[in-house]
Amino acid sequence: RFAVRLAGALAEQGRPAALLLHAPSPGATPLAIDLDPRIRVFDASALPPIEAPGGPAAAMPVYREAVGSLADSGPVAVLLGQHAGPFEAVAGLLDSTAEAVRPVGIAHSDNTYDTRLLAHFEPMLCRFVGVSEHLAGRLRETLPDRAGDVARIAYGIEIPASLPPREPAGGRPIRLLYAGRLEHRQKRITALPMLSAELTARGIDHTLTIVGEGPARADLEALAHDHAAVRIGPPATPAELAGLLESHDTFVLPSRFEGLSIAMLEGLARGCVPGVAPSRSGTQE
Repeated sequence: RFAVRLAGALAEQGRPAALLLHAPSPGATPLAIDLDPRIRVFDASALPPIEAPGGPAAAMPVYREAVGSLADSGPVAVLLGQHAGPFEAVAGLLDSTAEAVRPVGIAHSDNTYDTRLLAHFEPMLCRFVGVSEHLAGRLRETLPDRAGDVARIAYGIEIPASLPPREPAGGRPIRLLYAGRLEHRQKRITALPMLSAELTARGIDHTLTIVGEGPARADLEALAHDHAAVRIGPPATPAELAGLLESHDTFVLPSRFEGLSIAMLEGLARGCVPGVAPSRSGTQE
């Protein structure tokens, strides 16, 4: 969603913008979201996965085509983060298109991998972005000679002009919501049934709606089987998620670490109060 929104915002300003689509990860659910027709799309999804051996080399022609389509307007900022494959593909372009390309590395999450990835490719990167002040500070500490090239730029989200009236909480169960990836290491997803069990033990009437997809879904379903208050649904479209946030009271986020949770920001924008596990990055801001 970050990439689509950013490209759309640039297109609205009259700036040329493009998205390059790679093959999805195994088990990934396609994102049902409308694209601004002014965004140019370059489809590399039929090629080997970008993180597979040979993936960056196979994708280089598509990267070259994407950069070439935008280069008439001046140097092209190529935004990179999270996976090494795109960095390698852009590095392969620099010999022939260095004057046209401005690689920018983005730290999206508070983990060692993201920081080491940007440090490894530091010589080719023109600028660095941390999506929280913690991440920007971590980059400045890791790359002190490039501290002046580091910026903190938070995620942008859509904020509605108005919100529907919210049903008073008195006399009904508190409505809790989690929307996001169903996985263990970062999102700590199996803590959610434990949360429901603790609320039940304390006599707090509630429902807990969980929507999303990911590798921990089967584990989550098994743990939630005996908890009547827990409801697990498929991933929500952006419109469906907006409706869920407007009808629930609290957005719960048990993550061990974050960068700056887009889902948390969307909850704030829709009046759904975040209940978050403390983390070094994002939640304090």
